[in-house]
Amino acid sequence: MEVNERIVEEYIKTVKGWFYMTDILFEVPHNYSNIDILAYNPKDDKYYDLEVKYRSEFSLPKKNITDNKEFQKFIKQFLRDERQKEIERIIGTNNKEKVVKVFVTTHKCFGTKNDIEETFKDILKKEKGFYSEVWYFDKIIQELVEKTNEKGKHNTELMQTIRLIKKHMMDTLPVLATEKMSIT
Repeated sequence: MEVNERIVEEYIKTVKGWFYMTDILFEVPHNYSNIDILAYNPKDDKYYDLEVKYRSEFSLPKKNITDNKEFQKFIKQFLRDERQKEIERIIGTNNKEKVVKVFVTTHKCFGTKNDIEETFKDILKKEKGFYSEVWYFDKIIQELVEKTNEKGKHNTELMQTIRLIKKHMMDTLPVLATEKMSIT
């Protein structure tokens, strides 16, 4: 599991309080693919099919987005019949309306005006009737940091690392950022 998926997994567990499975393999023609995370929220009785794509410097073009090959790849991953069959194998066939497709990315990738997000959600709804959401690492990381208690007990390496940074480095981070800006 990639660190980006691990961050989202921790967010689902620590902030959302949901159940989840990770790295669910399924067969596609000539190869395999996977579902990064399949989560269940018992409070609203919904399943969340998450695809995690962290691209720190990558951004999709704002014009002609539906023709963009990378954007089409993101869409195709959710629309695969094999993916849906694997989800149905796990949660049952009568629960399709309970599945929300979630694409996790950055504001850098999708932009801040929500045009790409809305296009993405519209295509999933129109093509297969999927409800969908877009989550942003920008917010996920902020919420994880806020949820981390400097004096609390944390059982994962990620949360222990966040606690360590909060406790010992938060005062120096603004200084380091300022120094970096003046150097470049």
